[in-house]
Amino acid sequence: MTDRTVAYEFGEFRLDPVARMFTRQHQPIAVAPKSFDLLMLLVERRGRVLERGELIRELWPDTIVEEANVTFQVSTLRKALGGDGSKWIETVPKHGYRFTAPVREVRPEEMPERQAQSTPPVPRVRFGALMRRRTATWLALVAVVVTLSFWYASRPDAPVPSQIRLEAVPLTSYTGFEAEPTFSPDGSHVAFTWDGENQDNYDIYVKAIGAEQPLQLTSDRARDGSPAWSPDGTRIAFLRDKPGGGSEVRLIPPTGGAEHTIGDVEGQAHQGLSWSPDGRSLAVVDRSSHGEPRGIFVLSIVSGVKTRLTSPSTHDDILPAFSPDGRTLAFTRQLSSPVFGAFVYVVPVAGGEPKVVVPTSVRRGRPAWIAGGKEILFSAVPLAQDGDQPRPSSYGRASTYLWRVPVDGGQARPLAGSERALDVAVARDGHRLVYSQGTIDWDIWRLDLGRGQATGEVQTRFAPSTEDDANPQFSPDGEQVAFTSVRSGQTEIWVVDGQGRHPRQLTSLGGTGGSVGCPRWSPDGKMIAFDFTAKGGINVDIYVMSASGGTPQQVTTSPAIDSLASWSRDGRFIYFGSHRDGQVQVWRVPSSGEKGGNARQVTRGGGFAAIESTDGHVYFTKTMSGTLNPQNALWRVPVEGGDEEVVIKGFRSSHGNWDLTAKGLYFVDEEPSSSGTSWVVRFQGFDSRHAIEVARLQHPPFLAGPAITVSADGRWMLSTQSERVSDLMLVESFR
Repeated sequence: MTDRTVAYEFGEFRLDPVARMFTRQHQPIAVAPKSFDLLMLLVERRGRVLERGELIRELWPDTIVEEANVTFQVSTLRKALGGDGSKWIETVPKHGYRFTAPVREVRPEEMPERQAQSTPPVPRVRFGALMRRRTATWLALVAVVVTLSFWYASRPDAPVPSQIRLEAVPLTSYTGFEAEPTFSPDGSHVAFTWDGENQDNYDIYVKAIGAEQPLQLTSDRARDGSPAWSPDGTRIAFLRDKPGGGSEVRLIPPTGGAEHTIGDVEGQAHQGLSWSPDGRSLAVVDRSSHGEPRGIFVLSIVSGVKTRLTSPSTHDDILPAFSPDGRTLAFTRQLSSPVFGAFVYVVPVAGGEPKVVVPTSVRRGRPAWIAGGKEILFSAVPLAQDGDQPRPSSYGRASTYLWRVPVDGGQARPLAGSERALDVAVARDGHRLVYSQGTIDWDIWRLDLGRGQATGEVQTRFAPSTEDDANPQFSPDGEQVAFTSVRSGQTEIWVVDGQGRHPRQLTSLGGTGGSVGCPRWSPDGKMIAFDFTAKGGINVDIYVMSASGGTPQQVTTSPAIDSLASWSRDGRFIYFGSHRDGQVQVWRVPSSGEKGGNARQVTRGGGFAAIESTDGHVYFTKTMSGTLNPQNALWRVPVEGGDEEVVIKGFRSSHGNWDLTAKGLYFVDEEPSSSGTSWVVRFQGFDSRHAIEVARLQHPPFLAGPAITVSADGRWMLSTQSERVSDLMLVESFR
């Protein structure tokens, strides 16, 4: 009989069956209960092949499940184990799995940290790390949890009540990213987008529920997205990005065949469309002229005429969804600010003013109607309640869940068991639900620009951890790097040396329930500026603190969002982006003195992510009018004011995927090709009108904040890059 008082160590990991804790270097790793049980079986019976049938009998003794469940749990464990996962959990073809890592058994007397009644160990760690342990333990009871995007992680102050629990099983478990699901009218098939086995291009696929392999419908080298099944089941509508911006609305039979174009829109392929219940029209994302925000239109299938439904003044309306009776549309209003955010709205199809249903903290994630049309499903971080109006509990890094909210008002209720949910769809009869469950792992990579020019082959992980790291910046002398990380359990600022060694935590604000972001060094290297979102709100302000530690000092106090700080060359001012005048502009404020005083607007035509150059200009990013978001341009304006002029046109660098050196500008650009999208680092000198390629990123960059930094000598570049995985999860007998 197995001695369950024994713990097991392998590599940097420890598995403790008494405390039900899985840790790496004493830091908890949150895994779902079934994943934990599977790992226990594999470790206890290490060296032996465990057949899939045996694993199913052990893990689901009273339930009939498919082998895909085992495949999904094994995939989850391999991700949790990192680079050694595939090696340690060996697949034995046509049989099962075998655990191959050397294992050391640890007796109770060797574990003084194990407390009475098998409570989890509490080491002497900082408050943030302690709260992370508590949060991770709770998450292990309700979720399959790996990391999501850098801006999302679990908050100890925002638990998700288990009012409704989903019992989901994997519908897909392919490599890459599967998303945007939609049901056939009878609920027997699901159409979705997938970037393919090589993860190089998004196409449309159809999978029968219960079948193993999907049917690929499209194979164009452009991105295809937002599939929507016609009410009669004979056609699937989808969007295909056009090279010059916008997308085509196309139709294709669900069994494959000839495609038919019915119109063009200004929305992107992933921004959504929805088929009306009568089959006569599609809700699409479009706009009447270049430069204005995108709204929701209704496109007639027969005539091609588009009728406007929403006219946003400053934000894009995306991801439309017809109600079951066709009288109302739900959609997402996306905030045009550097901080992620969106609101779920409804609008009468016959015309009228949109009404907000609930604010969410996700930028993507289409809403869906529950059968009957009285409730809407959407994806969001845990919400705090202000009376009947839910709001985001924080703009920190928090795992998303599915929520259901009455259209006519009332409290939003979470669906426990839906962690890391993004897009969601409900079958017409309401009995089945499918959603995409995503993992995005952010890491900082170091590129050797001196040796790897034009190839980008010389790049390695910098200061690696098992948690998300982003927003790096070299200190002025290149001897240190500040960045944001969740390695303590909360989003905090960390500092390492120039080689990525000797990490130390600089801030300890996560315990307050807020979120820390975007550290930037002062010119003398003695101070660091950053933005901070206080607990329970969407207000963001700029703070400064000593690079050696201490108490942060607040610099801005506006009720607006003030973010993406940077210093003037003389250290007297801090630039930041703010929407104080209704549009995101560059502002500056004295770096010392009275809190929030003497703020001055720098740009007039929009701008963010400013950096002051040595030649007396402020360089900043601005979205280009008439182009497809997030296409941007780099502009500059004299420090003391004057005419703004464009420096680099048309590259994909949202918020700060660029850096300024004494010789010129480095920026990240997107390069589509027949083999997929590449992310290219380019350099343009101040004395040149043309940019040259200097490197290619191995993974997609972080497009939501400052993500690259170049050392003063131009030798090294740090870049935040993501590895994304998403699978579709199926819920039967949804209610």
